[in-house]
Amino acid sequence: MKKVLSILLFASLAAGCAAEGNSNNDGVRGGWSENNGPNNANNGNNANNANNANNANNANNANNSNNANNMACVEGARSCNGTTIQSCTGGTLTDEASCPIACDAGACVDEVTCTANSYRCNGAAVEVCSPTGSAFHHVMHCQDSCDQGLCVGTCLDDTLRCNGNDLQMCTGGSFATTETCSNGCFRGSCVLDRLDIAIDTELAGDIYVNGPVIIRSGVTVSVPSGYLNIQADSFTMEQSDLVVSPLMGNGNAWARDFRNNGVALPGFDRYRDETNPLGGGILRVDAKTIDIGGTINARGGNNTGYQRYAGDGGTIMLMAETISLGDNAYLDANRGDGYYDGSMGHVKLLSVAEVLDEDVTGKYQGTLVRGLVPPQRVYSSTFPTSEIGRGERTVYNDGVDAITFTWDRPFDGTQGYYFSVGSSTPTPQNATYANREIAQVEIDDFSEGLNRFNVISLDSMSAPSTIPNTHLFWLNTHGPSLTSESHPNNGVWSDNRDGFVRWTAPYGQEHYKGYYYVVSNRYDTKPTKADTFLPAAQLQVILSNLDDGMWVFHLITEDTMGVMTRDWSRHVFRIGPEPEYGAVNGQVLDAQGAPVSGAEVRVNGGLFTTTTDGDGNFNIQNVPVGPWEATVEHEEVEKSQMTTVNAGAGTNLAFTM
Repeated sequence: MKKVLSILLFASLAAGCAAEGNSNNDGVRGGWSENNGPNNANNGNNANNANNANNANNANNANNSNNANNMACVEGARSCNGTTIQSCTGGTLTDEASCPIACDAGACVDEVTCTANSYRCNGAAVEVCSPTGSAFHHVMHCQDSCDQGLCVGTCLDDTLRCNGNDLQMCTGGSFATTETCSNGCFRGSCVLDRLDIAIDTELAGDIYVNGPVIIRSGVTVSVPSGYLNIQADSFTMEQSDLVVSPLMGNGNAWARDFRNNGVALPGFDRYRDETNPLGGGILRVDAKTIDIGGTINARGGNNTGYQRYAGDGGTIMLMAETISLGDNAYLDANRGDGYYDGSMGHVKLLSVAEVLDEDVTGKYQGTLVRGLVPPQRVYSSTFPTSEIGRGERTVYNDGVDAITFTWDRPFDGTQGYYFSVGSSTPTPQNATYANREIAQVEIDDFSEGLNRFNVISLDSMSAPSTIPNTHLFWLNTHGPSLTSESHPNNGVWSDNRDGFVRWTAPYGQEHYKGYYYVVSNRYDTKPTKADTFLPAAQLQVILSNLDDGMWVFHLITEDTMGVMTRDWSRHVFRIGPEPEYGAVNGQVLDAQGAPVSGAEVRVNGGLFTTTTDGDGNFNIQNVPVGPWEATVEHEEVEKSQMTTVNAGAGTNLAFTM
């Protein structure tokens, strides 16, 4: 007889109205630490609970009560509504600005002091105050909006969340209770009071236990999904077997680099063939004490058929205050068998002590990593989803000023943290120190594509860990790729007044809510959410009956977090018979009458551009006759004036900067 216990959450971790705890980083809070994780399940498990809405209301009522008494506000007074600054104008409170970290007394602040396990809204994100009261952690992003620490409106089907002790699933766009958890609900999963396995059993996904986990002698626990994360008070394996199946071969070739950076990831299939289970899986155990007396197997898959490359080994990560490996213990993260070898997997033994005293020689196969446990989970309400090397990714747009990261305190006595951006492990020499579980990083510190935010711990003697936890995310900085079958050449005039535009979304349309577009006679008209919206699946549009002249189609993406890119895409249409041309020319001088060289000159926001020469002169030829706006910019000073271009003539404009 085989018992099946499947608490499988990864399928529900979607952007938008995402499942609780969707920042899937390396490790989670341990029951042994100050951040008791499931030990707090009955007190603070309600990451977005309606039953805890009253608690959230208590934290926010002072701000939100103003909403019901708008007419009573004092003219010019500022207050906070969650992370939003509101000001009183004409007796009515209006939103003025959003704070990336926190709002206090009507102003943005960089430090958080909050009531543990209280909830707030940060824009459309639900956040919960950490058990230490020093940071708000991301819980979920609302599909529609957040109100008093709770998502309201629609949600994405199959999303899981906790609502008090009720486990809820989104079905048909709204949440409904599927189970009432007798021991509390935590991060979209019912908490168990203990897990005592005495028969062959299948486990999967994230499992939270408010007591011990015991795998009895002679038992085989299998993980066919290739991923198992157990967070418990204690974890004991007698002389038993725990077998984590290889993942399907759809991992990415960058997985090896991530593993070298200390992050728990599976292996990958060198051929990227999704029909072959080659890359080793992941086991993570986070408890106060871990005692292993049996075998844990996370090997990579063997070659099959024509596949001559073996799968890379997986990852076995044990995080505890004390870890004990018995005489019969064996941790196997070896690569699979094949004509060509894959890469070794990782065995990670992380504890509060920088180095475990126990000799583990002969008790493991793979690359051994030992050291001080880093923060076990990193959160970001700006870009919440972190990559774990499964071939999945969520791409975010760069239209924010900064990204806020928070994390769990990994153990009592933590003296602080170092954080960095990039592929290097943080050190006191290359990173920034933080004395609290929060950091803000300017968006300009990140770049197009894959990015890493890394954080390490300092122990009670201020010695830094050599193993970081890493939040991984993809950043998009550009607009869609535009083409036009009706007007393929931006420089050719056409009598066709119907412009047909087609595009492809950067990294794929699944990463976006949709697009906004606007048509203007300027090059710098950035679309806003007040312009025309198109759903993500729509990849073309017809602009009918365009008037004679030069028109610019502007298109921008909106990602799953409601963020646009700073830049956007454009396609120029020249409609009607080819006109006559003239020139926009003139000179730019400074306040003392000296010529200004190198100043940028733009016509209608960049339809035509040039720079001034050493004498401050500029000359833009082949500008169609008619009215235009000329703009000069130099050293952040900008001046504009209207002009009319006549056939065969120049404008001879004068600018004084």
